[in-house]
Amino acid sequence: MSTAWSLDASPLQRLIAVAGATLRFSRTHRALFEAIALSYLSPAGVFPVDTEAAAAIERRRRQQLRRIVDSLDEAIECGEIYPCDTSAAAHFLVASWAGVLTMTDPHGLSDPGAALALGIRGLIAGLAVDGGRADELVDRYEHALAAAGLVR
Repeated sequence: MSTAWSLDASPLQRLIAVAGATLRFSRTHRALFEAIALSYLSPAGVFPVDTEAAAAIERRRRQQLRRIVDSLDEAIECGEIYPCDTSAAAHFLVASWAGVLTMTDPHGLSDPGAALALGIRGLIAGLAVDGGRADELVDRYEHALAAAGLVR
């Protein structure tokens, strides 16, 4: 995750990279990812509240939400997206990513990476300030989605 956050890229490109890192983490550390994702549903999720594990997960959740809020604020400041309630948007992103990546498809019909890419495209389409440069934005973000491993 830290590599994705430190990319020398636009704020939205960093968020796309973080989504890709989240997807990879969910695949390589499934049980831990699910425990962390479930922790968003209650104060400590599956962990007893008074454990070091619960405290560490809570710190990590706050840090990730803060980073997403900061990236959305930067995206507004640099004119990538329209002004919005970045805290609400960050909560929505975290919840949707966690939901998509913890859902199981017994028939194997859906690809979590494709679902994340679709959600990110929706965010960009809904909030992006294109200023007449829509093709440039599509190219930039589609390249970032591919680089993050969210599309094939």
